[in-house]
Amino acid sequence: MKSLLLRFTAATMAPKRQGKPPANAPWVPDPVTGKVSHEYGHLPWVTADVSLLTHGRSAARLSAALGNLSAFDSWSVHQRYLDGTAVAEADVSQRRTVAQEILGLHEQALITGRLQ
Repeated sequence: MKSLLLRFTAATMAPKRQGKPPANAPWVPDPVTGKVSHEYGHLPWVTADVSLLTHGRSAARLSAALGNLSAFDSWSVHQRYLDGTAVAEADVSQRRTVAQEILGLHEQALITGRLQ
């Protein structure tokens, strides 16, 4: 997702301050101040905010993929370290489907340089 955000939105991994190392997470500069207006870390991202960042011919395709991220609304980064017994099989299946779609978009973008 980060790669798609960086390629098809205004998000960047540039240093947030001059002379500092690159950012750890994608962020969007405020057009007036240049300071961080949004920062994106772990899912679930705020899909509406991310969709507003899309631009160009690929915007509709990326927005559609981002809309599917609602499958991750109940996911927390802390679940990475649990044993999985509290995870519903239906949630995992839905998230896997969305992840596969996003991976396909990423592969396509790497090969063709665009989303179709």
